[in-house]
Amino acid sequence: MTDLSGSVVKDVEGKDVKCGGGWNSPDNHKQFIMALGCLVKARGQNSPYEEPCKYCVKIYEELGEKTGCDHHRDGMLFRRGDPTKHQDVINEMKKVDKSCATYKSNGDCPITPWDLMKIRSVLMSTGSLQDLQMYVMILIGIRLFLRSAELVDLKISMVDGSKKNLLNWKTSVFTPEGELTGLTFDIMGKKDPKPVSLVLWRDEVVPEFCPLRHLLAYIFIWRKLKVVICFHQQEHMG
Repeated sequence: MTDLSGSVVKDVEGKDVKCGGGWNSPDNHKQFIMALGCLVKARGQNSPYEEPCKYCVKIYEELGEKTGCDHHRDGMLFRRGDPTKHQDVINEMKKVDKSCATYKSNGDCPITPWDLMKIRSVLMSTGSLQDLQMYVMILIGIRLFLRSAELVDLKISMVDGSKKNLLNWKTSVFTPEGELTGLTFDIMGKKDPKPVSLVLWRDEVVPEFCPLRHLLAYIFIWRKLKVVICFHQQEHMG
């Protein structure tokens, strides 16, 4: 992705922002136009859109005065008005609608507790470490609202000095008896300038959905391997 000057746009981690072309719904540009229209109105720019007057600009550049030309007594040196109502924008939106005419939205729905129980029954019945890992990842992703990139990068120990997506024992929650009730991960979100602490709480109501119990069981199995990355690809699981 590039900005208006042609420079590559970077995220908070300094990485290039890439567009995959997945957002092709014609409703997206309508949302953008509505948001831009609200911003313009909030600034009191409700008049028809106009570019800077070249004669006013010339007078300012040559004489340093903002008096403006015969048509603009106060000088018109900057754009003003509502660009969403400009004919060029309207024509461009029509082109977008035409190019996306064949777009079909794919429906989506949240996973239900009953669906999750069915998934658990399948994954926990195989005796496979890979399937246990999958179920643990599902539980943690649901409870902490993690993106896939954050989930697969969770670490038990620091790697190369990075504290991103790292298990933090110091801020985890224990009972007076020393029993763990909340496990803290310092997560670096997509737009976070620094890691944010998220607590993975123990679920006493539905133990089958308790991410803490399942994660600790998973870590216990891996402890002899001295791993630092929580979740591994299949080829590394033996």
